[in-house]
Amino acid sequence: MRLVERHIIKQNHIRFREIDKMSFFSKNLFNCAVYLCRQAFFSGQPIPTFNQIYHSLKNTDDYQALPSKVAQLVFKQVDKCFKSYQEAKKEYQLNPDKFLGEPKLPKYKHKLRGRNVLTFNNQAVSKKALKQGLISPSGLPISIKTKLTQIEEVRIIPKNNVYILEAVYEQEETTPEVNNRIA
Repeated sequence: MRLVERHIIKQNHIRFREIDKMSFFSKNLFNCAVYLCRQAFFSGQPIPTFNQIYHSLKNTDDYQALPSKVAQLVFKQVDKCFKSYQEAKKEYQLNPDKFLGEPKLPKYKHKLRGRNVLTFNNQAVSKKALKQGLISPSGLPISIKTKLTQIEEVRIIPKNNVYILEAVYEQEETTPEVNNRIA
């Protein structure tokens, strides 16, 4: 089963500004990718795939400001949003009773206040730091103590004036021993 270890990074954290800046770049990249997809949709063309989005935006400043694995995961996030929209739209046309209203296109994040999730897969997290009991995502000058030895991914999620760092890891599901005792 997949479990999550959560750490809260408040505004008074030493590296809060760096995380906020990267999340802002991630939002800009997200909005650029959404723009490409929405323009294709409105002009009647097929919505661009992950590879088409990547090749269109790989030379932008926002892409260059983020680690490449993180930027590519932003593109996958947009691709997933639009695929989900298309599936919901098809299902709505077949069974509109399942929905409260017609599904809407994915929207842009706010120009100034908007922030986007930073996702680091296991390749973008320092293995050396993890052996020492620290979570250290690439491209960010932060290290957070942990007891984990294996991590699948690290997500930095923006919330109201804080960031939540989630370390996702896999753990074997244990079944309790069954015996005939009562209480």
